[in-house]
Amino acid sequence: MSEQLKRDIAEDVYKQSIFILRVFIAVCTKHKVQIDDFIRNWMKIGEAALRTLRRSEFYEKYHTSCMSEIKLSAVLAFWILKYKPFSAKGINNCYVSQHINEYVAVNVMLINVLVTLRKNNSKRVLRISEEGYKQLIYRLKNWDLSKEGLMTLADVLYYYDGKKIDDLDTSFSQYGKI
Repeated sequence: MSEQLKRDIAEDVYKQSIFILRVFIAVCTKHKVQIDDFIRNWMKIGEAALRTLRRSEFYEKYHTSCMSEIKLSAVLAFWILKYKPFSAKGINNCYVSQHINEYVAVNVMLINVLVTLRKNNSKRVLRISEEGYKQLIYRLKNWDLSKEGLMTLADVLYYYDGKKIDDLDTSFSQYGKI
């Protein structure tokens, strides 16, 4: 591997890592949670970014096309969920603190969907109710979703027709909506 290629990869990993950190800060700010209440594992953040780049390269090689920004964000979300680079410093009963990696992963996908909509001058609007948002967090926390499953979810968010995402399921169980 050439030195230039190593520098390019390092720069791409750095950019992705900074993006993850910015999303983390935005989530903490939005939900009024103290950033300093969390440990940030830079090795795991960097590994999530690197794995995303590797998946992109694999996709290009075996699918003979580039991954869209939407799919890339879903793969990045997958690795954030897998590595869990953020953890609360102490015992915290705050829902956001307990599910910080899921919040970051969802927002990585949502931000990229919104940015791509804006780049494409789309008139579509993405509206997710608080209940729909919590259902996405629940699913990312408790369901085993593959990279491809998250790519499909991100594509659905992008191509959604603009109606409010609210009740994702209609059936109830003893544990609530699933």
